[in-house]
Amino acid sequence: FCIEKAKWLWDKGEVHQSLICLQKGLREHFPSHTEIAVQKTPVPGPRGLVLAQILLLLGRCVEAASMVESNSVMKHYLAVTTVAPQWEDGHFYMAKYYDRLMTTLSYRPERAGEVVLYVVQYFGNSLQNGNRYIYQSMPRLLTLWLDYGTSVALQDTTERAAS
Repeated sequence: FCIEKAKWLWDKGEVHQSLICLQKGLREHFPSHTEIAVQKTPVPGPRGLVLAQILLLLGRCVEAASMVESNSVMKHYLAVTTVAPQWEDGHFYMAKYYDRLMTTLSYRPERAGEVVLYVVQYFGNSLQNGNRYIYQSMPRLLTLWLDYGTSVALQDTTERAAS
């Protein structure tokens, strides 16, 4: 019930109320959800999928509200992939978040390669676990892979020419 109500509140533009609804539902139905995320063990069955759905929506609300730092948002998305590793939505939204994070790291090119690796990995995991987001995941994965490979090759030829 809390998932549907939170989605309804989100659609109405009440992101903060949606966030409160999800946190309340999480405390009521999954009081030990922090222990599950710390143990890094998947939760089997439909209960695990519901927990993953709540955590994913909670992460999206926190990100949309821009109330917390990026590390906290990443923890929410990482908890989703931990609780339900076979669910493509968790991997897809984690990849999208890393992709957005990569655009903010343009001033630190030494970290860009590391972030590209995570984006490609999570888009690949998403595609491995389903095909709902294939038209978003596949083009972005290939673009990042080929662009990063081209930049590495150009850097390598530049270094060879300089020496």
